[in-house]
Amino acid sequence: MERINPEPWSPREVSRLLQLVDGERRYYQELLAAVPYPVAVVSAVYEVTAVNRSFRARFPSGIEAHLAAGPLRELASSCASKGGTLMAAMRIEDSEYRVHASPFADRLDEVSPGAVLVFEAAPSAPPPEPAEGVWLADAKGNPLSPAHRRRPILKEDKARVEAAFRRAVETGEPAAVDYRAEMSDGSVGWMCDRVRVKAGGRLAVVTTLETARATAFQSWLLRSEIEARGQGIPLPPPRPELIELNDLLRRTGANAFLHLNLEPCYISADRAQLARAVESFASFAARGNAPVFRTYMRQVFEDHALPPAPGAYVALEIGPVTADPFAPGMTDTIAAARSIFAMGACLWLNSGVNGHRLVMLFPRAGVAASQ
Repeated sequence: MERINPEPWSPREVSRLLQLVDGERRYYQELLAAVPYPVAVVSAVYEVTAVNRSFRARFPSGIEAHLAAGPLRELASSCASKGGTLMAAMRIEDSEYRVHASPFADRLDEVSPGAVLVFEAAPSAPPPEPAEGVWLADAKGNPLSPAHRRRPILKEDKARVEAAFRRAVETGEPAAVDYRAEMSDGSVGWMCDRVRVKAGGRLAVVTTLETARATAFQSWLLRSEIEARGQGIPLPPPRPELIELNDLLRRTGANAFLHLNLEPCYISADRAQLARAVESFASFAARGNAPVFRTYMRQVFEDHALPPAPGAYVALEIGPVTADPFAPGMTDTIAAARSIFAMGACLWLNSGVNGHRLVMLFPRAGVAASQ
């Protein structure tokens, strides 16, 4: 754009222009002040130069201590140096926030931009999965209450379920058995029956839906499809090394929305292959969508006799995708999926109203996951 030369302007014209500029400035200041989220403008030297009313109400003592060091300073620095909007989850003054950061260039120092920080209260954790039902059964596992309708068990798992019920009756000890059942939408999900013997030989049963098993089953099905479609695609053996997944995402997904985990997520994987896989998935997700990356710790435990293992796995989500990334002919994403499976990770598609999300589940390095 051609630069304006103000030299031929009259004083009256300059005065009128300044009035217009001041009016625009006041308008945007009032707009910013009314935003319901805490907003702060941070300079290139990490000093807070402007805040709105919501910020003053939420952080009366300021955030300078958090800008001196730690994840907030790192987020502001990454945003200013890389450009684009970044997002990270972090804890500030005993509360969880999702902080959105965008670069902001001061008129007097456009070479060293600062950042605009918007603080969004993180949503509370979802409630635990509710029990499918608490019911009474006979020794063979048949419901004694006509009101309880059991989901149809896959025929491959029926004998194992019946054996668990018989074992509980014979020994008088509690038992647990997981199995596949047909869901109301026709899909297959993993269920778990926890059985306890009551007086008179009756059995008290608690049935729950096991989401960890369900996702593992989805991953197994997807892997079978991908291996069949990717026979002609060469796959070099992975060379695993210790990787901090949040750091890899910052380097790989600079133009995507990043939902980073509060603490480091270390996994053992082939850095080059994982970076290529993430880039392939992100490129596919970006077709008509803005890809979102999210990392988080996942509680997964396979053996119900063992206690839960929080943080035993690290999950990475990329999406949304509105088409099948593994349809025949999708060479890049099929190759990416094969490399993910070769690293010992799980991969599946989570369905939602806005499309699917690719979910990768890696064993967390240094943590013994229950198998």
